[in-house]
Formats: sequence, C-alpha cells, structure tokens
Amino acid sequence: MDLVESFEVRWFLGTGHPGLAAAQRWFADTRAEPTRFDCYLRTERDDLSIKVRGSAPIRCDTKQRLASLGVAVVAPGSAGKLERWRKITINDRDFKMPLSAPWISVEKRRRQRRFAVRSGVVRPLAPDLRAEAGCSIELTELGNLPGDAALSGSWTLGLETFGSEGDMLECLQATWLYAVEQGLGVAAAQDSMSYPEWLCACVDQRLFSSGLRSEHA
Repeated sequence: MDLVESFEVRWFLGTGHPGLAAAQRWFADTRAEPTRFDCYLRTERDDLSIKVRGSAPIRCDTKQRLASLGVAVVAPGSAGKLERWRKITINDRDFKMPLSAPWISVEKRRRQRRFAVRSGVVRPLAPDLRAEAGCSIELTELGNLPGDAALSGSWTLGLETFGSEGDMLECLQATWLYAVEQGLGVAAAQDSMSYPEWLCACVDQRLFSSGLRSEHA
C-alpha cells in the first residue's frame, strides 16, 4: 500500500476550447501512453474518488480532497482551483470489482511531462529519472464519456506535485508559471475542476438528458 499527498490543479477542455490547440502543440513531441480504461465508483461526491484499473494485479486508488484553497492565478488568463489531495494505492492480484456497484468506465489517452524543481528552478525530467520534488503535467484525451461531451469536455489538462510536503506548493506554482511561459496556453477558472467533480457533472447531465431527474428541474 502506498500513500501520497499532492497539490493539484486540473481543467476540462472541450474540443473547441481556445487553449486546447496550444496544449496539444506543447505536448506534440511527447509519446502518448497506451490507451487505458479507468473505472470510477460512482460516489456522487466531489471530494472522493475510487478508481480501479489494470487486470493482474489490479490497482485501486482511493483519493480524498484534504483542502480546497480557492482559485489560484499564475499568469493573466491562467487560473484554476488549487486543491490538496491524499491518495492511497493498493495493488492486489485477487481484487474483484463488485459488479453490482455503479462503476463508470472512462477511456484515457495520456501524454505527460515531468519536471524537477529545486530552489524555484524548473528543469525537465526524463521519464526514467526521479527527483526529490517536482510536478507532472498531463494532457489526456477522454473517451467513452458517461454524459454529454459538450458539457464535460473531451480533454483534461492537469498539474500534480510530488515530493516532500514543504516543497509541493512551490513546485506547482513554479512549474505552472514555467509551462505557461513556454507556450502551454491558458485556461480559465470556470474550466477547472477535479475528476470527481467532473464525473458528478457527467452523471447529472446524463440523468437530466434521460428525463430521470426532470421532476427536480
């Protein structure tokens, strides 16, 4: 079992979002990871994520939001919800997903860059290297959406720190600013949310579209 904490900022961008093209160019020379399917337990909570992926061994991630620090602005037009999360990971060859539970399967095609940060200096980190503190940035295309893609977006852009607690916030701020200055593009706070919040929006949209919740409209 592994336990890690991180600071994170994430956005969900529709296909026509003005910042998506810039983000795609920024990741153009990175290799896409193999397509995978992550299965999320439908908790209907925006502060809790339970995710399962893999075959043998199964990887189960339970992620809980520890704090929401409001909207952070790193550059003009580049703002997002800054949150702190704790993740517990279990790898289990004998784990079996309860089929009766309401799981949501999301297809992901991810590209990622990782950066080491020391004394405020950001440098790219090769995939096979590690650093004491830093931040990863990912751009992931999403498929098999459980709701309306026009609402939920078909891409997600996210930053997630790693390293010691005292360095994490500096790592995120320094890496975010570095990426924007290097052409990553900008995204607005209105597009910023966590995976659990996005899943709630997807499910709500699906239910409204099917008329199952029309009595609450």
